[in-house]
Amino acid sequence: MRLTTMKINYWIIFLIGVTVSATSSALDLNVDSPTIKAPRPGQNISAGFVKLISTKDLLIDSIESENISKIEVHTMKMEKGTYGETIMRMRKIEKPLLKANKAFILQPGADHLMFFGIQNTLSKGEKIKVTFNFLEKARIVSKDIIFEVR
Repeated sequence: MRLTTMKINYWIIFLIGVTVSATSSALDLNVDSPTIKAPRPGQNISAGFVKLISTKDLLIDSIESENISKIEVHTMKMEKGTYGETIMRMRKIEKPLLKANKAFILQPGADHLMFFGIQNTLSKGEKIKVTFNFLEKARIVSKDIIFEVR
């Protein structure tokens, strides 16, 4: 009886340890209002918007979705043109970083997602799974986020 009780106690301790270990490495990410703009007719590019808050610093390694060739985080910057005019230029952010407990906001007219090579027609109200791959302590942690087409 005593030996059986000891075995059960060891198993309980083992299971608690595994659970705590899995929980401590889980991605704690708050996601708010993930949306994709419906592409214009005949176009295969669009923009996406979302607000992310992480409890840890996270580097976005890549973003992917089925039937979309490439997804990038872009910034918009006002620059002087050749004739002195002001031009807004979009540029890819090479190493997008979510700072711990600080909102990472991708919104219209500012930093945003760009979807290139959309292979299927996206209809308003449709839900699209987008996978964010984050680099956390030299390992990749993925998070699926469901975006709504608007």
